[in-house]
Amino acid sequence: MVNKKSRQEVRVKKHMRIRNRISGTAERPRLAVYRSNNHMYAQIIDDVAGSTLVAACTLEKEVKEQLEKVKELVLGEVNVKEMEFISETAGLITKKIKPNFKTLGKIYGKQMKEIAAALAALGQDVISEIQASETSGTGYVLNLPSGDVTLNKGDYEISSEDMPGWLVATEGTLTLALDITITDALRYEGVARELINRIQNLRKDSDFDVTDKITVKVFADGLDGEEIAASLAGFRDYVAAQTLAVDVQAAPLSESGDAPEVEWNDGNIRIRVERI
Repeated sequence: MVNKKSRQEVRVKKHMRIRNRISGTAERPRLAVYRSNNHMYAQIIDDVAGSTLVAACTLEKEVKEQLEKVKELVLGEVNVKEMEFISETAGLITKKIKPNFKTLGKIYGKQMKEIAAALAALGQDVISEIQASETSGTGYVLNLPSGDVTLNKGDYEISSEDMPGWLVATEGTLTLALDITITDALRYEGVARELINRIQNLRKDSDFDVTDKITVKVFADGLDGEEIAASLAGFRDYVAAQTLAVDVQAAPLSESGDAPEVEWNDGNIRIRVERI
């Protein structure tokens, strides 16, 4: 192979949350951005539980600089905890390349079978080199027994495939890989956010003033009760701070009395919110 390009890669670690509930949960995968020549790719890593969401996207240097300026805004909008730049993407994203028979066939008709087999056998490093050639505006020369083949933009299609525990999406040169592993720590933080959502709705329904202090008691049984209790063990102060509660407790449903019902998972729990 020839035309190997020098590559500078940057990866952005971030923590993202999987928004599979209305109020959003803290089930955060990770996003990554790494750079090749003047292009950048991204990756997210979860420091709460060590799970990793990796995203790879081609971005100009100027865009990376602009992203730094609005970093906190972006992190807040996508519920990502951290963003940083990294250098290696090997093992994070698996790419595949296939030929565009329409464009290559016009020039290398008799070699197309050999070209297709060669592209299918290419390693990740070579595929990255081909991408780097495309972004720099030069062709990549593929050495084949039947003769050299120059690959230009549009002569091939590069895609990213899902890896175990990851979801990968590609559009053009933009690739996003999401680590969908949800740890207990992330799950419990998500439960805490769900509780905040329900409590805030009850505050609103009760016409409480935004400065009113409250007490909260959550009534649930079974797996819901266990999950809520575990969540409050680690995030009680967070829930209290977000809802202006001076006390947040969990209790069995048998003690709920006429406390309001709220939807929870596939059923209902009860939450009593009282103004002090």
